[in-house]
Amino acid sequence: DYTPEVEYDFVGNPPPARGVKKSEWSIIGGYYLVPQLAIAGGFKQQHQNFGPGFDVNIDILMLGVQGGAAIGDGGWFMYGNGFFGPGTVAAAQTGSVTSDEVFYYSTELGLGYRLTDHLALTGGFKYQTLRWDNIRNGIPGNDLTNGWIFGASFTF
Repeated sequence: DYTPEVEYDFVGNPPPARGVKKSEWSIIGGYYLVPQLAIAGGFKQQHQNFGPGFDVNIDILMLGVQGGAAIGDGGWFMYGNGFFGPGTVAAAQTGSVTSDEVFYYSTELGLGYRLTDHLALTGGFKYQTLRWDNIRNGIPGNDLTNGWIFGASFTF
């Protein structure tokens, strides 16, 4: 998946709030254990630009499960997935890894419509968290992203 760059206000300490730009992409592969349940693994990169001198890439290795079930005889189905994994933080300008570590987890639930045997359109709600071990002076924190998500999936 790919999320184009979005900008949001980050409440800084000290105030005022400042604009933050964020984009992310991931690639996931899996294996179906049974027709409705798969185990999956992948890689996600998130880029966050907090302003001059604070521009980071977060690389995450993910492991998870994906499941789905048909709704009736038509092409409609419901789906859900959950992923988790460790991440590292690197300065985008230099590529040097910082001492920051993050832990990623996400869940998604939704509906889909199968256009062909391999192609489907999906829409659902996603809740995603990056858990930072040390945001400032040993204090942990969460970077939450949640909302509606729409896409297409290809299965082969």
